[in-house]
Amino acid sequence: MRNFPTSEGDTARPDPRTLPGTLLAKFTTDPAANTIGVRLTEAAEPGEVAFVQSVQGWQRDRRGRAGLASLGILLDVAAGSGIYLLRPENEYVVSHISVSMVPWAVIGDEVTASSSPLAVDDHTGTGLATARMESGGALIASARCRSAQTVRPNLPEDMLTGFRTDPAAFDAGQPLTTHLGLARVDDGSAPDRFRIRWQVPEWALNSLGTAQGGSILSAAAAVTDIIGDTLLGDGSDDYALTDLGIELMRSPGASADGYEFSAEIIRRGRRLVVMTTDLRDGSGKLFTRSTATLAIKSHS
Repeated sequence: MRNFPTSEGDTARPDPRTLPGTLLAKFTTDPAANTIGVRLTEAAEPGEVAFVQSVQGWQRDRRGRAGLASLGILLDVAAGSGIYLLRPENEYVVSHISVSMVPWAVIGDEVTASSSPLAVDDHTGTGLATARMESGGALIASARCRSAQTVRPNLPEDMLTGFRTDPAAFDAGQPLTTHLGLARVDDGSAPDRFRIRWQVPEWALNSLGTAQGGSILSAAAAVTDIIGDTLLGDGSDDYALTDLGIELMRSPGASADGYEFSAEIIRRGRRLVVMTTDLRDGSGKLFTRSTATLAIKSHS
């Protein structure tokens, strides 16, 4: 059973099929969603929105597997657009998203993300929605999203066109972290602390000219993959992301100076590893803060 509280004056949520086609389709045209191949599709349930992504070779990690790092943009598009069923006249950006993954779920060549709005608060200009991702008819992730109203204008279409990238230009032989603009820069001397440089690529921007929320989510998830790789060995066979929650406080741009993820493992358990990660610019200004958990498989 789903709960759909509404603000005063709301009597029913509009059916997505009654909304102008351009309202939801616009979420597939920003550089990030367009480059990653996100497409609007028909939702399985009334009152939901749904998008689909065909997972390409360059979107998989070094093990050939897809994960949240591959699907963050798709999830952001779906979860962030759900609120438009209640307030189609406003513009919103994702300010918080919490994702729980089904660890080691098989993610095939196509993933569908569906979203349903829960509530909207016109006093704070925020809305709440839930989302889920499925592949091959099986659940692979569940998410909760908070969106905040924005008044920032979109960039001109000719500028956005210049940011979009042909997927054929990506080398599937390179790891996803490279395509996302990530590189580890610490020397490994502190085993529980990590520094990962992020040079935001232009293809990862939104229509406002800053990093799309899903690009940030993908980068944060990819950081956990970088850390997970260091955990292998010493009895550990494999790892999988189980949970990631992120506060998006500021939107980084495609700055030449870049940004840095500073991550710290705060608990190393036999089966679970918990970490926190901050994203800052060169001046120390905080852009995002996240907490993530990895599940570990060990030798039997």
